[in-house]
Amino acid sequence: MNTEKIRQDFPFLKQEIDGKPVIYFDNAATTLKPRKVIDAITGYYENYSVNVHRAFYRLGERATMEYDEAHEKTAKFIGAEKKEEIVFTKNTTESINLVVNSLVSSGMINKGDEVLTTIMEHHSSILPCLMLKKKGFTVNVAEINDNYEIDLNDFQKKLSKKTKFVSFAMVSNTIGTINPVEKIIKMIRDVSPEAFIMLDGAQGVPHEPVNVKKLDCDFLAFSPHKMLGPTGLGVLYGKLEHFEKMNPFLLGGGMIAKVTLDEIKFAPPFEKFEAGTPPIAQAIGFSAAMDYLNEIGMDKIRNYEKELTKEMLKAFEGVNSIKLRCPKDADKQTPVFLFSMDTVHPHDIAALLDEMNAICVRAGLHCAEPLLRRLSEEGFARASLYIYNTKDEIKVFGETIREIEKMFEK
Repeated sequence: MNTEKIRQDFPFLKQEIDGKPVIYFDNAATTLKPRKVIDAITGYYENYSVNVHRAFYRLGERATMEYDEAHEKTAKFIGAEKKEEIVFTKNTTESINLVVNSLVSSGMINKGDEVLTTIMEHHSSILPCLMLKKKGFTVNVAEINDNYEIDLNDFQKKLSKKTKFVSFAMVSNTIGTINPVEKIIKMIRDVSPEAFIMLDGAQGVPHEPVNVKKLDCDFLAFSPHKMLGPTGLGVLYGKLEHFEKMNPFLLGGGMIAKVTLDEIKFAPPFEKFEAGTPPIAQAIGFSAAMDYLNEIGMDKIRNYEKELTKEMLKAFEGVNSIKLRCPKDADKQTPVFLFSMDTVHPHDIAALLDEMNAICVRAGLHCAEPLLRRLSEEGFARASLYIYNTKDEIKVFGETIREIEKMFEK
């Protein structure tokens, strides 16, 4: 993979702060956008910035065609069969909330049923599950082991025939763990075949090839802005048989087949779940992002990320004050590194990395408080890499961390 050539496609990376090139290590929060994506969005706004599914003039037909094609392209990207299995929302959070609320309102899961999730979940996944307690559901939470992986024995113990909804991440947004999704899904199907399985793919789909048919999940949610696409767009994959039974989460224009004062007939999926003016520009931008990723190849991306992971693990070696919370294995994690220093607050680590060498990392509890508060009340710094990051940048990061350690030596 030609990383230097790839870097030329990202305007963000051409800037400097205080004469130093920006080192962007906050990709788990959001990724940068290549010129191809920016141009696709700009082209829509400049040339055919009209609404979809409403116009019979040619520019309206063009916008509708490209918006619908984005659904088709997304389905192909994750191995779904039909564009009707793809719903566009505003983010992963809305996608997961749509599923939970619609399953309940449709009576597809009910009071007395059991729900299973894990302690490593992002708030987007764990909060909708925890809120089901108020509706009379039993919510079980599987733990992690000392290697920062889901404790599969604990998961198995908390799984039962009464389990009707399971929600877990393909990859943790904090500890970077790649979960054995196929193994876990088989475990669920063996015990409770009818359980609905929801995958949070926000940190998974951007980093490795995904095939939902092979996985046999019921739902998959992810965010294009974490894979070179624009913000303001989320994706929800669902088996068509489920979407046809589920009540829509939002009501409004564009999602009905017929309305009278006595009757409401909803449009078929995907329109059924996309009330109001949809994220047209974002979908067109995401289409360009998928083209860009496909040109590189998701297998190549995963292999390059393994190289970056190995280099980052080396960069942390010998920094005695560092506590690193991840599997420390390139085969078991994405290039996400949750860390703290004995003598420096995480917020100060992030600020110093920025001030000293324009290195961008995140600090705090990372929208995963149930897990992170167990590990530290102060939170952590997090460095997360993607396809345009380099080994030279990692070297600068490692040198800067060592300088910070020396500054605070007792």
